[in-house]
Amino acid sequence: MGDGVLVVLIYAAGWLAFGRQDWFENPGPAEYAVMLTLGASAAIIVEWRALSRGRWRYSARMPLIPGVRVGLTPVLQMIVLPPVIFYLVAALRHG
Repeated sequence: MGDGVLVVLIYAAGWLAFGRQDWFENPGPAEYAVMLTLGASAAIIVEWRALSRGRWRYSARMPLIPGVRVGLTPVLQMIVLPPVIFYLVAALRHG
């Protein structure tokens, strides 16, 4: 559910940034930059806050991102998922 909310927030930010609801349908470098930057930033913030509040912990096998010390896997997930989701939504909208 939380990742879904983050994707909706990324969509809203793109709509505001580009001034059109369909900003994700034919993405160029700027649109991909919004998806990737906001996805990574949101994941880092969510992970950092959850870790600092003790909501969850990582096992010793979780690779961490140097400097921010959050898990690489959850951040990669929010880098990959938004472009995939927007691609699928665009494909569904246009048959």
